[in-house]
Amino acid sequence: MEFSKRIKKFPHYFFEELDKLKEKYREDLIDMGVGDPDLPTPSEIIEILTKEAKNPIFHKYSPYQGFKFLKKAIISYYKKRFDVNLKEEEVLVLIGSKEGLSHLAFVLIDEGTYSLIPDPAYPAYELASKMAGAEIYKLSLKEENGFLPDFSEIKNDIFEKTRVLYLNYPNNPTGAEANLEFFKDAQNLAKKYDFALVNDLCYAEIYEENKPVSLLQVSKENCVEFNSLSKTFNMTGWRIAFVCGDERIIQNLAKFKTVIDNSQFGAIQKAAEFALLNFEKLNKPIRERYKKRREKLKNTLMELGMPFFNSQSTFYIWAKPKSRSSYDFCLKLLEKKKLMVIPGEGFGEKGKNYIRFSITVSDDKFEEALKRLREFFND
Repeated sequence: MEFSKRIKKFPHYFFEELDKLKEKYREDLIDMGVGDPDLPTPSEIIEILTKEAKNPIFHKYSPYQGFKFLKKAIISYYKKRFDVNLKEEEVLVLIGSKEGLSHLAFVLIDEGTYSLIPDPAYPAYELASKMAGAEIYKLSLKEENGFLPDFSEIKNDIFEKTRVLYLNYPNNPTGAEANLEFFKDAQNLAKKYDFALVNDLCYAEIYEENKPVSLLQVSKENCVEFNSLSKTFNMTGWRIAFVCGDERIIQNLAKFKTVIDNSQFGAIQKAAEFALLNFEKLNKPIRERYKKRREKLKNTLMELGMPFFNSQSTFYIWAKPKSRSSYDFCLKLLEKKKLMVIPGEGFGEKGKNYIRFSITVSDDKFEEALKRLREFFND
């Protein structure tokens, strides 16, 4: 049987490869690799789902763009959190942000056009862009620049063929944050060369003191922002997210999705509505738990003399092993201590000297993980 050229050149997904490696060492393994919250979804959200799952109105197809009640909750959240005004036509409900981010590539990209991708970055941006036929241009994220791209390094002829620029702040894997001045510079370029500027804001509510900003605080023109309930409310398995911004981009993505899906189950959308309308109360204990773990990991790394980027957001710490490659460090740590962390090259060429720790490990296992890390350094 013949398969498409597209799928033949498609590489294995990095995190799928990690799952295979974990299987080999699964007994007594502590996984500080993939960022999947260990804490349960707040019980109040689960109660809404349980109740609304019995509502027969949700046993039928959901509206393609999502139920109006959830759109209104998203609009309310953006107004309260970022002081951004949105219309219903500027909001689209998604079955997880990864779905929307990937499908957007097919809406924007033609063969021979460019997708600008940070390096290092969440792999889905590049993989989806390649599937859609894009030429990939990598934007180096350097520690000396606070892991923000330097747009002056990009030549005009690249910008003239660009269809989309993916950003992700607060950033995975580095934990870096962007400010409104940076977003304004990026939006000016998007407007000048008429491409789509995308910010993946899935870690909007995972921070210590200073609240992350939104791209849409600068402008909605040529801009869209993805947001997810996965990290904010420990709802990764629920597959519920949304994108908002420039109505032209939103409505073309909605048009594409009509042949892909019928939106998420209505009872999940009802639970998402409740979560967003009560985000401050529901998210605060989650955020505070991560803050304590982040501080403990930073203190341990300082004790061991391992340099790291002092991030205040996301649930990752981006660190730099000494005297050995990041891949070798991760493999030896897994073999000797059954402790998994991710080598930075999984996020791109510029990540190869780094490793990513995730703090999404239960408190008892987290303490054991720090103990094993100390033992590894002292062996």
